[in-house]
Amino acid sequence: MVILVPWKPVVFAWLLLSAMFWFWGLASFLVEGRNPFLPRGFHMEQAHHPSHSLHHRRYAHKPA
Repeated sequence: MVILVPWKPVVFAWLLLSAMFWFWGLASFLVEGRNPFLPRGFHMEQAHHPSHSLHHRRYAHKPA
């Protein structure tokens, strides 16, 4: 026995649901004032002074 499924409505509903979740996530980031395209854990201070933060990361394990 073959069960026929109309795939076009299923795919359309799946794409619509996916788009709604994507826009919801984008809107929640923008409402919170964060940039949704920056990686997690990235701070804007690092973008302004990359050599300064690199210096601290390189010598952070040495005792003072």
